[in-house]
Amino acid sequence: PGSVEAESALRTVCEALAKAACQTLDIEPGEVLAEFRPALTDQGALGHEVEIFLYDTLAGGAGFSTQLVPRAHQLFKRARELLADCPEQCDSSCYRCLRSFRNRMEHA
Repeated sequence: PGSVEAESALRTVCEALAKAACQTLDIEPGEVLAEFRPALTDQGALGHEVEIFLYDTLAGGAGFSTQLVPRAHQLFKRARELLADCPEQCDSSCYRCLRSFRNRMEHA
């Protein structure tokens, strides 16, 4: 908990889920984003569990994130594909797979 490695892994999963969500719903990149936080459990309070959540970026929400609930299997399958199969076969991430101008502060 709190390690650079955990932060990097969680940020990577968030980016993959957000990109997969936009592709699954065929919407513009960035209309759904993902973040993580300590889980609202006893283990989360100890730093052993986290929650990753998806949310709409439009003011008031457009309902995109709720449309993902019945498509969860498709969402996670697409996110896994993004993590496993970069078109450029990069070692960590690149602009073809997970990097974007929006997440530029996380590239290191």
